[in-house]
Amino acid sequence: MRDADRLAEIQDRAAKATDGWQTSDTDPGVVNTADGQPIAVFGGSRQDHHDAAFTAHARADMDYLLREVLALRSELAATTGQLQRLDGELVRLRDENRAYERDLAIPGEDAA
Repeated sequence: MRDADRLAEIQDRAAKATDGWQTSDTDPGVVNTADGQPIAVFGGSRQDHHDAAFTAHARADMDYLLREVLALRSELAATTGQLQRLDGELVRLRDENRAYERDLAIPGEDAA
């Protein structure tokens, strides 16, 4: 699977997911919808509380990370385009410089 396809699938899943999850005020091992309805119940251990917090923030975190990936890809594409243009300009200037060096060569001298 291409990266672009995978990113599109992730965006689709994130867009379809319920927004506004939060950990319960009374039980940190429970993840609630925005209107307070339990949507996921973890155990009562410290790790379960961490897992619940991760789950509760997953949608918002994914939205943020997807925006960041898209912005970085756009920036990379722009930078790559600039580098390609500069590379072309460098080749042109090297060719031009070689032509000037040939024009300035004194007959009978060895070329360096």
